[in-house]
Amino acid sequence: MGLFNKKTKTSQLVLSDSSLINIFLSCLEQLNCKYKENNSENSDQKNYTFSYQGKTFDVCYHVPMNVVTVYYPSFYVTSIDNLNVVRHIVNYFNASYLFRKFIYGISNKDNVVFLTMGIELYNCSLNLLSEALDSFFSAQHKFILEVEREIKENRGGYYRDLEYQDAMDLHEFIFSRELEINHQSTDFDYRSSFESSFTLEDYLKLSCMNLNLNGIKYKKLRVLTDDDLSVFGDENFIRKVPLHFPLIEYKKSYEYSENYLASDPLVAHEVEHYSWPHQNAVMIVDFVDGDGKEQSLTINLNAEGHDDATMYYRVYSMQCPDNIGRLNALSEQNNRLAQGMTSILLAFDDGDVKKKLQEFDFMWKEAQDKLKSNDRSLNENEALLGSFVNSHPGFHFYWGRRCFANSCYAQALKHFLSVFNSIKSENLSSLSEAMERTCYYIAFCYVELGMYENAYYYVDLLRGSNNIEHLMELVNVLANAGDIRVFYYIESYLKMIHDNFGNNENYPENIAAFASFLKRRRAYSYVEFGKLDDAEREFKDLLDDPFSKDYAINELAYIQRLKKKCGNKSADDKS
Repeated sequence: MGLFNKKTKTSQLVLSDSSLINIFLSCLEQLNCKYKENNSENSDQKNYTFSYQGKTFDVCYHVPMNVVTVYYPSFYVTSIDNLNVVRHIVNYFNASYLFRKFIYGISNKDNVVFLTMGIELYNCSLNLLSEALDSFFSAQHKFILEVEREIKENRGGYYRDLEYQDAMDLHEFIFSRELEINHQSTDFDYRSSFESSFTLEDYLKLSCMNLNLNGIKYKKLRVLTDDDLSVFGDENFIRKVPLHFPLIEYKKSYEYSENYLASDPLVAHEVEHYSWPHQNAVMIVDFVDGDGKEQSLTINLNAEGHDDATMYYRVYSMQCPDNIGRLNALSEQNNRLAQGMTSILLAFDDGDVKKKLQEFDFMWKEAQDKLKSNDRSLNENEALLGSFVNSHPGFHFYWGRRCFANSCYAQALKHFLSVFNSIKSENLSSLSEAMERTCYYIAFCYVELGMYENAYYYVDLLRGSNNIEHLMELVNVLANAGDIRVFYYIESYLKMIHDNFGNNENYPENIAAFASFLKRRRAYSYVEFGKLDDAEREFKDLLDDPFSKDYAINELAYIQRLKKKCGNKSADDKS
């Protein structure tokens, strides 16, 4: 268990000088550890070296803070080719071991990466120091096992950033799950939480549409998880049981953190969280339908992964076939079975949903009150929020904007896709302002995540918008994607500005900024398509434009570097 997993009793030492370093050195002597003091140019710091179980440790005593830091230097060395793997594991361990820090260094002379481990001590006793030193070795063993496993599996290498790849893999995973949920039938809400559950009865309404479920009576529910079988006979329980019941578990546990400034170094904190007690489960429900006929449905549940906020699980089932006879032809049976097959993906949102609902409800009602009273303090965002009649899309719009404002685009996208899915059945020939804004946010999120084809579907709906910000995002998507249609849209919008405001340059500020943006994106697109001479002329014209001057200077320098790389020839002339 070691130093950080159980409580320790500190032994009191009576010394003439009771400073922490003297207590520490006295403990070393009791452990028969030989140590020596090293010279230090810093008067606020004392350095020592000692040996313990054949290994060398360094000690730094910070005099003003009265803190001792013990280092286990170079406990692991590997080739510099494994740098990305090492950095990935270091960050993982530093997040897991809050009071033990892992540090990596690079030796360019030997082309190796070396690892050092450190612990800060704010008080000391014989037991405390002994367990701290022993904990170095257990952590070393775990660290080396993890690094060697990663290297052996070739997960990385010198040119691959593991952390970036893991993050992108998670983004793609979330997108695939959310897109699947949003493309399922709109008759049901496939999201649930601790406060609002997708129940077994909800699933029967979805999977048994060919049965009469009015006045249904539940007889028995059997739940199989791994080697365990549970049987339930309470009809009210079966009717209301959440479908995630066998897979997702709500727990309260205690985590300990160290506080060396307190009399008790270990402080317990209650933590609430959800977990997967099982990855797979089977639910068999026996019931009598509205026609008095006994039925049995076998429901399979599989865990489908999770991120920090949402747990996904898949549910599928097939109705049991009737006996084949003269009244039940085989062709009719096959048709009935095909209709009775159901497979859906469900999402369980973790976190304190109740608090989120309370915050949204307060802001939503306040916005609606301002709308009704024509309150002049009502801003654009409040007006949009208040325009939602249904609280479900309103909730996701509100929290989508909260995530968007914090640049959490993957999380924001989940909320905005839910809003889009909820209101897409409206007349899209004239998009509502809320729908326009939702399309804009979705496209923006996709652009930030480099998914331009996905973004184009949503900005294409904004072509006729009167909102300049929306039109700018349409151009951004096409320019970033390297889509040749960007030139058509830019020319169309520049012509629209000319037709409305003429040739003079005394445009309103927002129109002048929009025109400048369009010219910047046109010049940028010239570069992307290799038309360096056209791009250069465009950027030179923008040198007198206050909205684009700095950008144009940098791009002109970039174009010169490109031309130099091409042998001082224009990219337009290249074959």
